[in-house]
Amino acid sequence: IAEVLAKGQGATIGGVIEGIVISNLDLNNLTSKKGMYVQDETGALQFYLSANHSFAFGTKVRIDLTNATLGAYNGAVQVSGVALDKITEVSTGNTVEAKVVSMADFLANKYEGQYIALEGVQVADADLSKTWVMGGAHTSINIEDANGNKFVVFSSKYATYGTSTVAQGSGVIKGISSINNGNMQII
Repeated sequence: IAEVLAKGQGATIGGVIEGIVISNLDLNNLTSKKGMYVQDETGALQFYLSANHSFAFGTKVRIDLTNATLGAYNGAVQVSGVALDKITEVSTGNTVEAKVVSMADFLANKYEGQYIALEGVQVADADLSKTWVMGGAHTSINIEDANGNKFVVFSSKYATYGTSTVAQGSGVIKGISSINNGNMQII
């Protein structure tokens, strides 16, 4: 995946990659069932496929990227339009561990699209009474650390956990590192 990312935006990708699906269909937290995140030991890619998919979290896939182009969506790296017949399931039920990263590296977007963990964070006071999804709309909940660093957790209006009250107290948050119009977020 690092080799694909090194080609740069607008490049025709070509070749085949293998990686683990780190987006979670059970949580239904992407804005479309065509969305999927795949990572390997070198990096991660966000996909917007040509049709809805059914690849579960922890599924190892092989993706033929012949004629695919590296693009972006709201500033995040994205590969669009890959057909489902270009994706082969290699194995299922693979263990996926979130990579513990520093706040500085996260905020510098060094782990885009990867499954990460941030320690010592909490929901901002103003959002403590909210649920992860408010008013049936995509929702961003403000998160901060003890040093005043801030980012948001994005939850799609389709998220299965949307009616749950946000987490209380300080702790670890795990999710997919993403950027949206210049703002760092966890999905």
